[in-house]
Amino acid sequence: ADAQVDFMLSGHLPAGSKLLVLAPDERWKDMMRARNRTLFESWEVVESMDVETAKEWASRDEHVTVVFFLDGAVASDWSYDLIHAITILIRFGADFIYTAEDADNPSIDARYPGMTFPMPGPGMFVDMLKKSMPPGSSSRLYCCGKGGNVGRKYMIDRAIQFLTDQGHSGKREHIMIVGDRFDTDVRAGVLAGIKSCLLE
Repeated sequence: ADAQVDFMLSGHLPAGSKLLVLAPDERWKDMMRARNRTLFESWEVVESMDVETAKEWASRDEHVTVVFFLDGAVASDWSYDLIHAITILIRFGADFIYTAEDADNPSIDARYPGMTFPMPGPGMFVDMLKKSMPPGSSSRLYCCGKGGNVGRKYMIDRAIQFLTDQGHSGKREHIMIVGDRFDTDVRAGVLAGIKSCLLE
């Protein structure tokens, strides 16, 4: 979320933008206000949408963005109406900013010792909605998490800067990312030019 807030405030979303934001809690709003209250308060932000409103937004010549602050569980049950509304916005040119591409996340249940069960990850919802985008729309997709197309700048490069601020040389050949996924953690290391270690 930290990287995503930085990206959203980087100039990509101009004043007056219209945003449909789906998030499990309100923390992202506090982060926005703390960093650039004026820009954040210039946006029209809604946290749910019906099909008629989506059609109205899609018919205007304004900057529209769908934003997911999700890395696992969603805030509430998503209705077919909400998915339909998002589909309309994305088909008609809305940008799509999201946290991560993990298809699923691991979960455990004490009733089944030694077993790990998958639960839906953000990538599952992202992939579903990408299907509604016309061909050639990849330039409107912005993944801010590890391995994402803007994740390198807003997450990994920022982490390297933190290391440098603490006295590290910042040389990428002396940095390693340790993670448990090929599609996010290891991919982030490869894209950033640092070493990667996969923990199974």
